[in-house]
Amino acid sequence: MSTARANNLSAAQRDRLSRFNVDSCVDVHCHCLSGLDDGPADMSEALGLCRALVDDGVTCAIATPHQLGRYETEISGERIVKAVDELNEMLQREDVPLQVACGAEIRVDMRVPELLECGELLSLGQTGRFVLIELPHETFVNPLPLLLRLKDSGIVPVIAHPERCEYLAKQQPVVASWLNAGAVLQLTAGSLTGLCGTRASQQAWGWLQAGWVALIASDAHGTSDRRPVMTAAIEQLTARMGHGAARVLCIENPRHIWAGEPLAGRLQAHRGGRR
Repeated sequence: MSTARANNLSAAQRDRLSRFNVDSCVDVHCHCLSGLDDGPADMSEALGLCRALVDDGVTCAIATPHQLGRYETEISGERIVKAVDELNEMLQREDVPLQVACGAEIRVDMRVPELLECGELLSLGQTGRFVLIELPHETFVNPLPLLLRLKDSGIVPVIAHPERCEYLAKQQPVVASWLNAGAVLQLTAGSLTGLCGTRASQQAWGWLQAGWVALIASDAHGTSDRRPVMTAAIEQLTARMGHGAARVLCIENPRHIWAGEPLAGRLQAHRGGRR
């Protein structure tokens, strides 16, 4: 981000960076590219979402359009890279203090390792270290074989919003096996605030208390129902589990993913006093 844009940070961004004594706040799961999936329909809507992210304290976002599943033939890695370049150019032109990197939300599929290797699918931030994996919402599919293959390739699978898959409430040992296979769980900020419904909220807080969660992200798609609510999630997490939990899950680990660095861990989220 240029010095001029950095000097134009929103009040929410400045507060977030000061509160956690960092120079960036990263959202690792966001549908901010226009005309690709179920996110913004056009560039105007994309800019509106980006401004909402800025107003929610985010300085860096990884664009994660859907790949495979229903969007299999529409969204290539090359198309995502081009769309991110276009969005960053527009953000700079409009003086919006947000930096966007490439990524994808990839539907579970045994072809993922090969498609990653050839560049058809994208890792988070294109570092090659983390891959965001989406499960079907209605039907249980155990991704364990894929998770083990990714682990063998040195890739960390990040399971996107599992708390919103109602069938997993009765599959706790299976979820534990994913963690043992090297996967990490990413919850949606709205699940902590009740925006995603009571069941998702209960499951999210249960896994948080168990120390099973590594990341919180917005999964924002627009500025209305699926809007960014990271600030509210951080407040809820701080009130219920302490400043240390909010720092690890909402600040440190997202920054590590952006940089392609090892995560701070899951169980550490329980440490650190409230304030």
